Amino acid sequence: MAALNIAFVINSLGGGGAERVVARLSSHLAAQGFGVLIICLNKAETAYPLHPAVRVKTLVDRKKHEGLVRRAWYAWLTFSRLGTALKEAKLACVIAFMTSANIWTALAAKRHRIPYIVSERNAPEYGVSELNRLALRVCAKLYQQADAVVLPSAGIAEGLKRQSAFAGLANYVVINNPVDRQISYPVAAVHPEPFILAVGRLNYQKGFDRLIDAYSKLGAGAPDLLIAGEGGERAALTEQISRLGLMGRVVLLGPVKELQGYYLQARLFVLSSRNEGYPNALIEAMSCGCACIAADCEFGPAEIIKTGENGLLVRNGDQNALVNAMRLLLKDEGLRKKIGRQAAAIAESNSIEKISHRWVTLLNHSARRVNRTDSSKVI
Repeated sequence: MAALNIAFVINSLGGGGAERVVARLSSHLAAQGFGVLIICLNKAETAYPLHPAVRVKTLVDRKKHEGLVRRAWYAWLTFSRLGTALKEAKLACVIAFMTSANIWTALAAKRHRIPYIVSERNAPEYGVSELNRLALRVCAKLYQQADAVVLPSAGIAEGLKRQSAFAGLANYVVINNPVDRQISYPVAAVHPEPFILAVGRLNYQKGFDRLIDAYSKLGAGAPDLLIAGEGGERAALTEQISRLGLMGRVVLLGPVKELQGYYLQARLFVLSSRNEGYPNALIEAMSCGCACIAADCEFGPAEIIKTGENGLLVRNGDQNALVNAMRLLLKDEGLRKKIGRQAAAIAESNSIEKISHRWVTLLNHSARRVNRTDSSKVI
């Protein structure tokens, strides 16, 4: 089959797990000869590298805190421009990531008779569950009519089905997130002292307040705690660090573009999230051979970690269990190294080659539908 014209639709290419997956997947597909367009609903600085052949189109430059009339204008402009972009691209299929982009894309794709795939990337309470009752029913109908609903973990499917509107969802496919292969060259020291690492947006969902509290119970001899990421909870976390007397020992690094050096050099990686979809930071740390501890939150960690083998799972919200797990791996170097070695196998199971192959299978299925009616949509 000839290479296909495809488009990804996402709110923006700013920092985030879904954005990282779109960047990796689109770049890999472009390198294979696919014609790849990324349509960003809103303007933001691109946080991740892209293959030179990937085209990016931004629809609007929407500002925060707009009034009702202005929001309505942006909504119409977004829908109109999205439909035009999809029609002009002569696509075999369009793939949307995240709830709002999924809904906009499904409506526009149906209008122009373009096959579409939608993908939820996070726990439903941070996506479809935020919709009102009418929007939820519309969303469920659009998802049921998609070529596929791609989910990064099986747990998200169960979470969706708890919503009565999605109870009959049957066209979902689980495709895990890809990881970059471990770099093979020496990495310069990223921190002068041994450290524990955490990565993610500084928001309530990521549970860094829990992690800092647990870390404070390890005592003065514990390695430093480095937290890479930025977000709205920075001020609250800084106050917590000061209140607990941890200034200089807990460091908020801010955004870090290249994390592999941190993953390779960390004593431990800790995922303290209250909710997830399929945590990129966890699988990236594991792929670098870092021993990892994860809260058994919904969703993802329990599908990634076999506790005691390639990592440690602790009950979500159990601070004592988290403290004990960190103490165990810091004390037992043999167990820490064993877990790290076995964790590194995820670099193969979640390689971009294997993950993209599953996506290509879906795309080819959509293309066969298109070919029966319009051969001009392949290149």
